[in-house]
Amino acid sequence: MAQESATKCDICKGYIGKVFCYGCRNFLCQTCNSWHEKFPATKLHTVTDSHNVDRSTLTLTFVCEDHKLEFCYFCQKCKFLICAQCVTSVHNGHSIRDIKEVAAAARGDVQKRLGKIKENIKTLSDLIEAFKTKKQTMLQNDTDNFIKEVNEISQDMIKIIESVTESNLTLASDFLILEKQQLLYNLAKLEKSFSEYNSMHERHKLILKEKHDVTFFLKQKSLAKEFELLDDIMPRNPR
Repeated sequence: MAQESATKCDICKGYIGKVFCYGCRNFLCQTCNSWHEKFPATKLHTVTDSHNVDRSTLTLTFVCEDHKLEFCYFCQKCKFLICAQCVTSVHNGHSIRDIKEVAAAARGDVQKRLGKIKENIKTLSDLIEAFKTKKQTMLQNDTDNFIKEVNEISQDMIKIIESVTESNLTLASDFLILEKQQLLYNLAKLEKSFSEYNSMHERHKLILKEKHDVTFFLKQKSLAKEFELLDDIMPRNPR
């Protein structure tokens, strides 16, 4: 959920915060931001419209804990984000990539996952529709036909197969109950997966709007892990 426009400026505490600084982690009004842009220590910080910042963004770390500088590189060896000073200190000699390059590759991965999610949502939607209509209708028809055949036979041989008729009717009833239970169970699993993929689909589309590379990279990395944990789609189709 995006921050409300009524968020106060973290500096002057008086005016509405119009922008958010990723380096300072502060909301700034127009006046404070104009000063913020002039100071050498903060003029290179990345800022964005405050409406683009959601609550999850505020929980992320955008700066190096050691040097208090914004992340701008990705260490290939250590597999995490680093700042400019890290390159010449702890990560000296390591293979590094610019955050823009890493974020661009990550956006490509998100686009691919989004395509897969769309395919899975379509598959789930088709399966759910089939389970709701074709499978249930055919199950009921098969059961009705079976009961009808049993009754026709029992009428011809009522005195001989009365006990057999009762047994078969019970079997048919039990069969219907068990099959319906299995149907509802499968349907529930499919609807759960459908809901999860829909949620994942919306969240993937949402983070593609994130312009700040570090924020985007960290969010997509978390989504990638969630995507791997999603239940597989049930391969069995209704008969």
